[in-house]
Amino acid sequence: MMEVFGVKYPIMLTGMAFGSLPKLVAAVSEADGLGTYNSVANTPEEMKEIIKEIRSLTDKPFSVNFTLLLPNARENAEMALEEKVPILNYALGKADWMIKAAHEYGGKGIATVTTERHVLKAEGKLSMMKAVSSAMKVKKELDVPIHKMSASGLKQKDRGVTRSGPASFERSGDQGSCRYRQS
Repeated sequence: MMEVFGVKYPIMLTGMAFGSLPKLVAAVSEADGLGTYNSVANTPEEMKEIIKEIRSLTDKPFSVNFTLLLPNARENAEMALEEKVPILNYALGKADWMIKAAHEYGGKGIATVTTERHVLKAEGKLSMMKAVSSAMKVKKELDVPIHKMSASGLKQKDRGVTRSGPASFERSGDQGSCRYRQS
C-alpha cells in the first residue's frame, strides 16, 4: 500500500459519507496516510469544488470513493477522472471503464468488495482491493490482477455475530499465488 500509493504509513481513512470531510481527508494525507472522500451525497459540480478544496489543503495523494449503484456515482467518477484524482475507490458495480481511464493519467484503483463473488468479479488492474467480508472466504487463490488487499469483517454464527480478525493477502508477482496472514 505504501509503495503503490506513495504514502509513508499503511493507514487509509475510510470514505465515510458525511464524516470524511475535505479537511479530514487532507489531514490524513498530510500525515502520510491515504485520505478518502466519499462522493455519495454530492453532485458532480460539488465534487469538482470538493476536489479543488482537498488539493488546496494538501499536495499529497488522496482518494475519492464511489458507490456505483447510487445516483450520481458515474457522473461523480467522471468528474474525478476529469480532475485527475490520484486514487479512485469504488464499490458495488463494474468499474473497468473508470480504472482504465485512471491508468491513462497515472491514477490508481481500489475496489471495495463485500463478498467472495465480488472479489472474483472485480475487473481492471487494481492497485489494491479492500474486502469487508469474511476473510476466510477470500483466502483462496484469486484470479484478479491485484497486488494487495486487506480484509476484515463479521462472521455470522447461528446466533449472533462474532468478529473475524483483520487479515491481509499479498499476491506474489506473476506466480498468481496468494499468501494469507491473519493479524
